[in-house]
Amino acid sequence: MNRTHLVKAVGIAAFVVIATACSGGASTDTTSTPVASLPATTSTTTTTTTTTTTTTTTTLPPTPRPLTGIDAEISEQQILIAKYSNATKGRPQEGLGLAEMIVEVNVEGGVPRFLAFFQTEYPDLVGPLRSLREVDPKLIAPWDARVVSSGGQRSVRNAVQAVAVEESMDTVRYGYSRQDGRSFLYSVMFDTSQLPDRGWDGDAPNLLTFSPEAPEGEAAPSITVNQSGIHRVTWEYEDGEYLRSQNTTFSSRSAQAPHLDALDEQLTADTVVLLWVVELDTGRRDSASQKVPDFRVTGEGDVTVFRDGVVVEGRWERENESDWFTLVDESGQEIGLAEGRTWYHLIPTYQSAEY
Repeated sequence: MNRTHLVKAVGIAAFVVIATACSGGASTDTTSTPVASLPATTSTTTTTTTTTTTTTTTTLPPTPRPLTGIDAEISEQQILIAKYSNATKGRPQEGLGLAEMIVEVNVEGGVPRFLAFFQTEYPDLVGPLRSLREVDPKLIAPWDARVVSSGGQRSVRNAVQAVAVEESMDTVRYGYSRQDGRSFLYSVMFDTSQLPDRGWDGDAPNLLTFSPEAPEGEAAPSITVNQSGIHRVTWEYEDGEYLRSQNTTFSSRSAQAPHLDALDEQLTADTVVLLWVVELDTGRRDSASQKVPDFRVTGEGDVTVFRDGVVVEGRWERENESDWFTLVDESGQEIGLAEGRTWYHLIPTYQSAEY
């Protein structure tokens, strides 16, 4: 199918006290004197009753992890969002395999970047990191997160600071370094052990709806996502998950290879969501005169959801930037995500997908 824009006994103690007395005398005449009888000794037994109270403890079911819906021990960490490069020179990425949710979005020239969300476990190192764009604060807003990046326009960083803890390379100096062997622009890394303790005492928001039940839908084991004019992603459903491949060069979208992280492991997803969005013009251009895009991510639009090897068509709805995307099918029923990693593609409505 082709799609466009689309938890004692008490010993009883008894005792008896017996007292006995004797007396006698000798003379020429013997006189017999009777011994006076002692009063009878009375023994009293006291019985003590002990009442034992039994307390029943009810074990509550575990709370699902906010980004994956998996019933397991919950981390108390604040969500960390890292702005990754996915340019060919930015590959392979460090730490991306630990991301619990990823949003893929184009920047100028159709080059893709990732917003990678971590909460259960932070990688030791994240990167390469790139700069923020206008759409990012709109996507970061609901998550009460801390954000690492290589920086960005002052207006964009201000917008992020209004909704999150912005800890970019432009704002802080600790934790950032450049990795040897990488091109300068694609070498910025962040050591998460250097994140300061800011005394955060909140709870990671639960904004996602998960369902253990596979939805009804047409079989769709293979997905081709034309993310931009220069970038294509394919997903293959195998052994209960989607395996990701992408083009190895922007000069040919057909040159596909498995997308491997810095540990040489292929990236996967449990749910793939195509959010069809209207592209906006920021009015800015990069150094190569490429248009810097923004995207409309509130209101509603078409959505295509892949999970359990099937596809469900519907619409996304998002009233405010403080909300996240609600996904509904064509009958108006909410579409639940599969437990595990969700990978969102923000795709301009003029692009396409095949499945």
